[in-house]
Amino acid sequence: MTFPKIELHVHLEGTVRAGTLLQIARRNGVPLPADSVEGLAAVYEFRDFAHFLEVWLITTGALRTERDFRQVVVEYAAEAAGHGAVYLEGIFTPAEPVGRGVGWDEVFTGYCDGAQQAAELHGVQVRLTPDIPRRYPLEAAELTARRAVAYRDRGVVGLGLGGVRTGQGRRYRIGAARGRGGGPSLGPRRAGRARRRPDPPRDPGR
Repeated sequence: MTFPKIELHVHLEGTVRAGTLLQIARRNGVPLPADSVEGLAAVYEFRDFAHFLEVWLITTGALRTERDFRQVVVEYAAEAAGHGAVYLEGIFTPAEPVGRGVGWDEVFTGYCDGAQQAAELHGVQVRLTPDIPRRYPLEAAELTARRAVAYRDRGVVGLGLGGVRTGQGRRYRIGAARGRGGGPSLGPRRAGRARRRPDPPRDPGR
């Protein structure tokens, strides 16, 4: 018997299989460190967190279009559904492709459209947490938060802070708070730790 499962912390860029990465990179004319599934599989072999970030940058560097972001979500939802998943919260880092010239709305629309298709095609409810890398300027935190609020009706449920810890988490939280503006429905998420969803409000009469 397969029991329904939920996944509360998955980096969507890190779910991209070697075959999919090759397909996307060729479509966008992006060179990779290997030109075969077997070669990329060897690159994918985990060594440490620094190596994880290196592979993550290789993957994100190939993602250039709304179609790419949508494909990442839908393909992972199909894989997760095969393991019995019915709900997942996916993390993505919009500031990285934006820094390479991709539009904010193209990134968010791609991931949000992917979440919608994941439900329609695979029966998996996907909610999204845009991530703010610590190594990025404070402005990126504010802009990420603003877009997160704008897309909260399309499945965005929180904000993340990720990357190598630098001891500057507080300044990013301040930046995110500024960018959130009127977005109290968005909750914080921290990379590396699954966060329990908040309890419903209690009846004060009880």
